[in-house]
Amino acid sequence: MKAMKQYRGLPSPIYWIFLARLVNTMGAFVHPFLAIYLTETLGYSTAQAGIYVTYSVMAYVPGALIGGRLVDQWGRKRVLLFFQALAACGYLAVVLVPNPIWIPWYLIATAFFNSVAQPAHGAITADLTTPDNRQQAFSFLYLGTNIGFAIGPLIAGFLFNRYLMWIFIGDAVTTLIALFFIARGVPETKPEETAEALGQDRKAEQREEGSLFGVLLRRPTLLIFSFFMILISFVVVQLNFTVPLQFNDWFGTENGKSYYGILMSVNGLTVIALTPFLIHWTQKNSAIFNVGLSNLFYFVAVLMLGIQASLPWYLAMMLVWTAGEILQITNYNVYLANHTPENYRGRFNSVINIIQGTGYAVGPMIMGRFLKTHTTWEVWPMVQIIAMAATIAVMALFVWEKRFAKSRARKKVEKSELKTETQNAR
Repeated sequence: MKAMKQYRGLPSPIYWIFLARLVNTMGAFVHPFLAIYLTETLGYSTAQAGIYVTYSVMAYVPGALIGGRLVDQWGRKRVLLFFQALAACGYLAVVLVPNPIWIPWYLIATAFFNSVAQPAHGAITADLTTPDNRQQAFSFLYLGTNIGFAIGPLIAGFLFNRYLMWIFIGDAVTTLIALFFIARGVPETKPEETAEALGQDRKAEQREEGSLFGVLLRRPTLLIFSFFMILISFVVVQLNFTVPLQFNDWFGTENGKSYYGILMSVNGLTVIALTPFLIHWTQKNSAIFNVGLSNLFYFVAVLMLGIQASLPWYLAMMLVWTAGEILQITNYNVYLANHTPENYRGRFNSVINIIQGTGYAVGPMIMGRFLKTHTTWEVWPMVQIIAMAATIAVMALFVWEKRFAKSRARKKVEKSELKTETQNAR
């Protein structure tokens, strides 16, 4: 199959990371049902659950800042192995000390440990790839993530209703297995090892000196892009917070969890089926254009969420949503990697993702408070406006970048012609 050939010839560690992602997400049982677990099992209100989910997302900020510096100074692989192992221990703590008062804090600690490890993922992949194969590598790893995720929620839905504690045990065990694959097949990547291989065509990736803030300011479009992405992250988080609550409202608590598990499995299956083709069809587009296109898909999906409630309709919505998700996740990472100095990859990954992730952090809290006095149906008009604003903003930045690139190329030609005329005059 032509679309699958693009994944041949990638660096061998990428295939080990693929296996690790597959196993880890196959056992990602806790996160998809976190809002329901806090409200139904532990008895928290939707507002309280929103606050705890927000805390777990906010734990990303200090964790990612710490992780970004450690990744650049201590090493990508070391940080990944150590802190994700601690995250596995956090899940086991829920089983070993199942005190309802402490459980939300265990989960917040687990989110913190995962966030320390998070900058290592993007940094390793960027270290191992070039702009020529970067989109293929990121999309291949995303494919592995979703092969596992197509199976995980179905298992989690079954365990949630029958063997609740096993969702935590399973998440911990699969995390440790994934770390074994990383330890076995992925080398420690160091910026110094790739410095000499970067040419003028990868000028934005060349080493920089100075403060993190100063280096960031020398890349204003990357900062503007990350602020625009706050809008779409606010939209995306509703799939994990508002949608499962809406399913419970319309289908009942028992069917709601099962139907939501089916919905998320369809998400994973659609990624498996559609990713190779969508990446193949859009690989000639610039990364930022593809991100804008993904925002448009999200807008259409959110429109569908506000129209009617039936399982077939939600499944159709998920097909549109997943198309946006594929384009966003793969191209967002490519855009970030292509604009990041190699010796700042960990710190750039942490800071830019913190900015972009603000929407993930405030989304559950805002909607948790909103749902105290409104229905889940009343959420979607607001979310639709935000999704459209995100689409317009990113597309506007794409147009500006394109015009700036043409202007810079024109000035370069004019400068070359002037130099030639001066030499001829002599």
